[in-house]
Amino acid sequence: MSFPPFAPEPSFTHGTAPAATSSTAILLCNLGTPDAPTAPALRRYLAEFLSDPRVVEIPKPIWWLILHGIILRIRPKKSAAKYASIWTPEGSPLKVWTHKQALMLAGYLAVRGHSVAVHYAMRYGSPSIASQLDQLKADGVTRILILPASTVQRHHHGQRVRRGLRLGRPHPPHSRIALRQSLP
Repeated sequence: MSFPPFAPEPSFTHGTAPAATSSTAILLCNLGTPDAPTAPALRRYLAEFLSDPRVVEIPKPIWWLILHGIILRIRPKKSAAKYASIWTPEGSPLKVWTHKQALMLAGYLAVRGHSVAVHYAMRYGSPSIASQLDQLKADGVTRILILPASTVQRHHHGQRVRRGLRLGRPHPPHSRIALRQSLP
């Protein structure tokens, strides 16, 4: 699975001014999770995750043969059973808790008088970073703080989020995106 450098730009009407007031959003990014505890969902998730050269540092042609010839034929079924054992009625625990963290962060900031939209995204899986950036752009957001949620190997997770940003949409000139490596 190869990734294009950028996804196509969503429709945009040239000649329109940016929003009169600069709106700000936080995009809380976590590593990722499959959409369901099923073999097809795990196959899609593992293909995306294990195709990232920062995850597996084996020469691409050799890794492609291993991934598509062995791993994606065997691992999804075994992994689906393990995911099913921890899956909740609300969905993937990682997605559920990341969503709750985004809601809590939005509430925390609102109580302190900050009008900031807080969305969450997954580097691998959905909602993707690109889809959330599209939504924020459609909402007129011009400033985005990217906040990696991973507490383990934060440096590597930040690099993966940066790669996800590069795979996302090109950003209009009036947009500002900042990546915060960690909280103080």
